[in-house]
Amino acid sequence: MVDYRKLLLLANLALSFYLVGCIWAHEIDIFRSWQLLDLEAFRRVQTAHWHKLPYWIFAPLGLAFLGSLALIWRHPVGHPHGQYVET
Repeated sequence: MVDYRKLLLLANLALSFYLVGCIWAHEIDIFRSWQLLDLEAFRRVQTAHWHKLPYWIFAPLGLAFLGSLALIWRHPVGHPHGQYVET
């Protein structure tokens, strides 16, 4: 039997790693390469970049956010859910 709560956790984890990779790629490669362009080419590249952001960044970010909220109520069985163990 498939545990959908664990699949939700795994999917949210995968989206989180995807988004970390996107941030890394933007900061290390994409933004730094823009300084090599002249102003006219920069404007065209920036416009194309902004048109891609909703699909490559904002949609996965929204799904990860909704997945994080869903995990509050549908966390895997056995997860302490905010309970602290006193030593």
